[in-house]
Amino acid sequence: MEIRVDIDFEYLLENSWSGALDNLKMIDKYDLGEEFMSYLEEMFYDSEPTDTEVNDFIWFMEQPTVEEWIAEHISIDDIDDLDELEDYAKNLCFSDVVSTIRDFTANNKEELLWDYINNNYDHYNLKEMFEELENISVSDLEEE
Repeated sequence: MEIRVDIDFEYLLENSWSGALDNLKMIDKYDLGEEFMSYLEEMFYDSEPTDTEVNDFIWFMEQPTVEEWIAEHISIDDIDDLDELEDYAKNLCFSDVVSTIRDFTANNKEELLWDYINNNYDHYNLKEMFEELENISVSDLEEE
């Protein structure tokens, strides 16, 4: 017997397991459940997956990873300060960006980095900004 049902994000949270549940909790933490459901609809638009297929897809997301997907859906406009930006980078596994932020902090140049971000990344998603910030140094910005 086959039963077809429409599901929502809450259903996924209640019925997923293992790594998929961990990923869904992270998506929920950033309040991106609706956007993620749209993404899943795009991924499965021509099929009727089983619960296990959906769970495994969420659990083993590779291109993009769940952290990259979240970072693509958060705007820099949502970040209030460098501490919050570092938390996002840490939580979303962008360790190079965490190192960059800590370099600026260690050199008492947090304001220089924050000004640079505000002047150059208006409305960027975090993933694009993180990819560009990975290699910026204190000396790069002091030269400008």
